[in-house]
Amino acid sequence: MTRKMSWVLNTLFAFLAFVYVAFFLFVALNRLGYPFELEWVEGGILLEAERILAGSPLYVEPSPAYVPFIYPPLYFYAVAAVSAFLGAGFTALRVVSLVSTLLTFLLLGVWVWKETRRILPVLVAVAFYAGTYPLSGTWFDVGRVDSLFLMWVLLAGLILRFSRGVLGGIAAGVVLSVAFFTKQTTLSMALPLLVYALFSSRLSARVFLITFVGVTSVAVAIASLLTHGWFVYYVFYLPSHFHVLPSRLWRFWKVNMLAYVGMAFWAYLLLMLWDAVDRRWERFGLYTALFVGMVGSAWLSWAHLGGWANDLMPAHALLAIGFGVAIAEWEKRFKQESLKIALQVLVLLQLLTLVYSPRAYMPRPKDLTAGENLVQRLRAVDGEVFIPFHPYLAERAGKSASAHVGAVADVVRGDPNGLGIPLRTAIRQAIRDRVYKIIVLDTPGRVFLDEDTERLVHDYYRGPLPVFKDRDVFFPVTGWRTRPERLYRR
Repeated sequence: MTRKMSWVLNTLFAFLAFVYVAFFLFVALNRLGYPFELEWVEGGILLEAERILAGSPLYVEPSPAYVPFIYPPLYFYAVAAVSAFLGAGFTALRVVSLVSTLLTFLLLGVWVWKETRRILPVLVAVAFYAGTYPLSGTWFDVGRVDSLFLMWVLLAGLILRFSRGVLGGIAAGVVLSVAFFTKQTTLSMALPLLVYALFSSRLSARVFLITFVGVTSVAVAIASLLTHGWFVYYVFYLPSHFHVLPSRLWRFWKVNMLAYVGMAFWAYLLLMLWDAVDRRWERFGLYTALFVGMVGSAWLSWAHLGGWANDLMPAHALLAIGFGVAIAEWEKRFKQESLKIALQVLVLLQLLTLVYSPRAYMPRPKDLTAGENLVQRLRAVDGEVFIPFHPYLAERAGKSASAHVGAVADVVRGDPNGLGIPLRTAIRQAIRDRVYKIIVLDTPGRVFLDEDTERLVHDYYRGPLPVFKDRDVFFPVTGWRTRPERLYRR
């Protein structure tokens, strides 16, 4: 009877792994070609990738016309390369993220297989991570840097865990450096790994340390020289001035870890405890460093102003690995069938808490129609259009795109006494000079830069007029719930 129940539970794990991966693909493929933003910054990312195709530099002095986002350049170049085959538009951004996520599923499976040599832990790890798609804001396929960055981090960790020679150490260091040039959060993950490598007896770990530090340092120096220092300004200086929201520090552990993925969280800690008791110091050291780096960076990123659910992706991926390995370790230690079944039931309950409806995360036909009508309306304007929250819409309508308000806010917030002053002054002067025929701002409460700047729009332009008649149309399906909503005429 117990064996039959165990077989049923194993079948359910395989079924859930299939279902969660299929759910992700169903959502991702259905919204792959959607010609408008899935998330409110996606349009700004698209414009930045298009600069590469146009031969323009990414990192320049901020201006009302263009401000780069605070990310390293690799994702934008990857999108530009894919755009050469697929054409310009959101599809190229999402293809990069979609392929990165599929490779992430593969890396998780390979990692757990190499640790356990059993298929059940592999299925659980993949099912768990795929099931966290909504918990991560359905970010896996969104046109942002996160999925590509996470894929590189996992590949570096996989090589570091299982390689023993010099070539493996070099490969792990180079790949982690590539991850840094996708998203600089890699540095907070790398620091614990470098400490681990410093005290490790493995040659590959020492080589990894030297390679990562050497390659990253040289590449940063070259990037700084080529951009006249602007690379360092955007990638390092501005993010260092963002502040943490204290209320989020405890909420991360209480809600995002213990409430939503508590079973996987405790399984990872139990795995580290077992490794310490058994004196498997090599794996204990690496898994501790990964926990401090990936879960710790998710904690701090999510707690910062502007942090959101996508910052949880590294934590979810690492917990997926620990979850799978801990299951195999439990079954190795406890031979009783009743204890094995009890474990399987708990694992099943964790996976079932991740069930969701795929249709909740897809744009609707009326969103597409509303977006197309808005572009036509903007195209008919005889003059320039200023849509700071969604500047890609201006470009789509044949107008000049402006800097994205998110990137502008990064400069104003991160450098308030430096370049934030002339940037905000130039934007305010353009409003006073009535450079734009119309200005379109977002949902009331989404203040454009600050109250004083928004007040100028009211003083120098007539309005607002509503952009949409429908109160529930053209909102992004993830991220900040905001849309073009207030139209002002010169």
